[in-house]
Amino acid sequence: MKSTPSLPYWLVAAVALAWMPIAQSQESPAPAAPTAPPPVENLEQQATSATPSAEAPKASNFRYSYPVRDSGSAQVYTEKKAPVQTPVKTDAPTGSQANMPVFETVGGDDVLPAPDMGEGIFSKRPYRISFAVYEGYNSNVNTQQDNGVASMYTQISGGISYDFGSPRLELNTSLSAALTYYYNQEGLDNDGLFPTVYLVIGANYAATPKLDLSFSTSTGLLSAGNYTTPGAPNSFQGSYILSDSILGATYRWAPKFSTVTSYNPRIYYFVDQDYNDGQGRVEQTVSQQFQYLWKPTTKLVAEYRFDTRNYYQPNNLNSIGNYALLGFDHTLNPRASVMLRAGAEQRFNQNPVTGAQGNSSDNTYIGPFAQFNANYAVGKGTTVGLQSRYGTTASGLSNYNQGQQFLLGLNAAHQFTRRISASLFFNYQNNFYDQPDSVVNGVEVSPDFTANVFNTGLNATFAINRMWSLLAGYTFTTSMSSDTVQMRDYTQNIAYIGTQVTF
Repeated sequence: MKSTPSLPYWLVAAVALAWMPIAQSQESPAPAAPTAPPPVENLEQQATSATPSAEAPKASNFRYSYPVRDSGSAQVYTEKKAPVQTPVKTDAPTGSQANMPVFETVGGDDVLPAPDMGEGIFSKRPYRISFAVYEGYNSNVNTQQDNGVASMYTQISGGISYDFGSPRLELNTSLSAALTYYYNQEGLDNDGLFPTVYLVIGANYAATPKLDLSFSTSTGLLSAGNYTTPGAPNSFQGSYILSDSILGATYRWAPKFSTVTSYNPRIYYFVDQDYNDGQGRVEQTVSQQFQYLWKPTTKLVAEYRFDTRNYYQPNNLNSIGNYALLGFDHTLNPRASVMLRAGAEQRFNQNPVTGAQGNSSDNTYIGPFAQFNANYAVGKGTTVGLQSRYGTTASGLSNYNQGQQFLLGLNAAHQFTRRISASLFFNYQNNFYDQPDSVVNGVEVSPDFTANVFNTGLNATFAINRMWSLLAGYTFTTSMSSDTVQMRDYTQNIAYIGTQVTF
């Protein structure tokens, strides 16, 4: 019997491979290839694109990120974080803090930060630690008009900062402390030994696609004058505590309309009881902003503020204020931005002068109020900033409810080389004190007067290596008053040189 010749194996395999796709296409359609999600510009758009519909299949290429959200639960998962709005400071401009220990990393870091993949900031070293020693000279430690104390001093300081973050939560904290010893102790408290402690906390949380919450606080135990915060001492008045906090909520009602609500308590407490009896107080401001995105780079703002000043001692200096303001926030370019608020301020004051009690019209103040801030990154290594404000402040004087103050702050920083950098600051205050109806029995109890304060300085840094740097600086401050009985004149020069280690 003759056998039938068999087909070659390679021909059988080829026919089988060719037949398989045809058979599969007759049974069921082939699955579509997974596609990447569209780019998300903000949380509101992200909620729309991330929420699955009833017909849409689950994406097979879902990238889990923190916080993890199940795509089948109709909740939002975070792929890209939108910018979190922080409420505009309701009263005080920020600027250079002269005579304040500064704990910064100089010279940069050789390790580049890893890209944010949505899992948070969990690097090996999310913190910075600094130690510094300064030797300096202060020509007028107690800022006296006559017989001021001049002294050499030594300052030892240290600080730590820590940053944590995720697509929805950002947290940054820093704590610094310094101990200054003046060798000439004549006329100084604490045997010439003055501590400084400064705590800063900032947090932003995207609670929902439309609601952002923020909190910030800066609290310090200080002894030097503060020339950038309205109502703060601008001369030596012993050690004092200044705490400035703000709690805010931003809600986006529509793509172009949002509101910002904030609460800003500010605490002044003086260790010296005599100063605390006259100036110790709590100031509280509630602000409501209505923001409209007029153009992609311009936001129009209408704002109302309610403000109270309450003193610890019953000295008839308490007051209540109302502000009606209009303004804008504008981004000139990616390196520059400006902020303007202008309007009217009205205050109801308790009048400490006996001759004015019972006359309510003399206890009411109405005047202009304005704020203007600007920041500009001139180049890769140069930045400049301007902060200005005109309005009332607590006077710090026994027979004056308030002062009308113009506050101006300028600062600039430049990186000359990889190792050499410098910063310059200039602060100016013009304070006018006008107590209404202050004539008692023919005597002017609280005469009108003006005081001007100038504060300027230069700081320079030389980075020896990535961790170790040398620092030097000079500060000049002068106060000139038309009534030296109420506010003394003084001039102060401070020069220092030091070294800092950061790791």
